[in-house]
Amino acid sequence: ITTGLPASTIATALKQNAVDMCLLANNHIYDNSDQGLTLTMDALDANSLLYTGVRRSVADKTYYIQDINGIKVGIFNYVYETGALSSSTISIARPGPTTRSPNANTFASL
Repeated sequence: ITTGLPASTIATALKQNAVDMCLLANNHIYDNSDQGLTLTMDALDANSLLYTGVRRSVADKTYYIQDINGIKVGIFNYVYETGALSSSTISIARPGPTTRSPNANTFASL
């Protein structure tokens, strides 16, 4: 969350305003480095907010399935790779060959 405000403040406001899920794979996900991404995930988890587009480990899914009134809805979030992305201990899914393990679900031209 890159607003200049602490991630915890934003996450609390999102929860108070009936937001249920955040899509985090976007071109600003690394604006505050891996630490900022980790703080964002921690803040969303602390507020019981769902998110996709990033994950903490390779064991975590790259998508989310939500049952909405008896209908299962699959949600996934990817960003097109346009620049240098962080290499981190937080792993993500990336279709196609890669030698990096960035935090966000990304794709690039093959």
